[in-house]
Amino acid sequence: MENVYKTMIRRLLDGNETEIITTDLSLTGEGNINEFNRTIDSKELSEEEEEEVLKSGKPKVIKRTDKIIFAEPNFKKERIIIFGGGHIAVPLTYFSKITGFYTVVVDDRPSFANKLRFKEADEVICDSFDNCLKRIKPAKSDYFVIVTRGHRHDKLCIQELMKYEESVYTGMIGSKKRTKIVLENLQEEGYDKERLGRICTPIGLPIGAATTEEIIKRKRLESKNALINRSDLETEVINKIADNDEPCCVVTIMESVGSVPRNSGAKMIVYADGRIFGSIGGGCVEASVISKARELIGTKKYKIIPVSLNGEDAMAEGMVCGGSLKLLLEDAAIQNRS
Repeated sequence: MENVYKTMIRRLLDGNETEIITTDLSLTGEGNINEFNRTIDSKELSEEEEEEVLKSGKPKVIKRTDKIIFAEPNFKKERIIIFGGGHIAVPLTYFSKITGFYTVVVDDRPSFANKLRFKEADEVICDSFDNCLKRIKPAKSDYFVIVTRGHRHDKLCIQELMKYEESVYTGMIGSKKRTKIVLENLQEEGYDKERLGRICTPIGLPIGAATTEEIIKRKRLESKNALINRSDLETEVINKIADNDEPCCVVTIMESVGSVPRNSGAKMIVYADGRIFGSIGGGCVEASVISKARELIGTKKYKIIPVSLNGEDAMAEGMVCGGSLKLLLEDAAIQNRS
């Protein structure tokens, strides 16, 4: 059986912005995984359904007369490119990394653009601001943050970004006076006034927040220029599934209702010896599922099970949130062998 996760990862790395994995499941809620029709070509979805899944940014359960189709949207991992390696960039890099961004720092000074200074960064590029984008190859899903040492460099960054398709977020730090001068100069030079008006400047939300909060808000809640990933799917778990050659059960949150610790898309790998990788919410949520998942390993079966967070077990854990989950448990020992 094709390892669709490996294929999906490769396509995203090759430049695709989105991929949808669809899985056919029996209406009875259980069956044999050899009956899975799991693909990444979206043939099972109509154009309207595909558009709806991508716009929602999270998995969707679609019911047919004879089966359930579970559609999982996958997005190219968002990058944040930070222009400038000064003091602001250091905490921004840290928070960007822990909130799930692939983090890139650019500066033209070797004493600032180095891995010793930016340990959390995925990439540190020492290059001029007018040349680095040729290496970065901007995408619509990228986030650009301009925190250089002066308005001359800020202006240069914006000039170069304007040569590429508009991305989901561009923000520039600085006083209102400084940023106004930069944008007015660019308008006078003939750059698109409307696009310049969409640059977030000065960066930040009016709550005394650092720059990262505004970027997270855009990442999770709003965007006019790019599809947004609202799934709780974690890249690290998908990578683990794609490379796994060990008997295990994969647990996926198909649907979530009400107040729950994790939402649709979250995955957890359960191994035969009880080890887990990833999370679907911790505590009683996982405790109630792990034993069922271990029982499925090696059976070539799958099951769809409901989990309520209103029961006595949830109360004992202090997790009475009033929500519920629908989980897909699948023996993954077979499906991950290409």
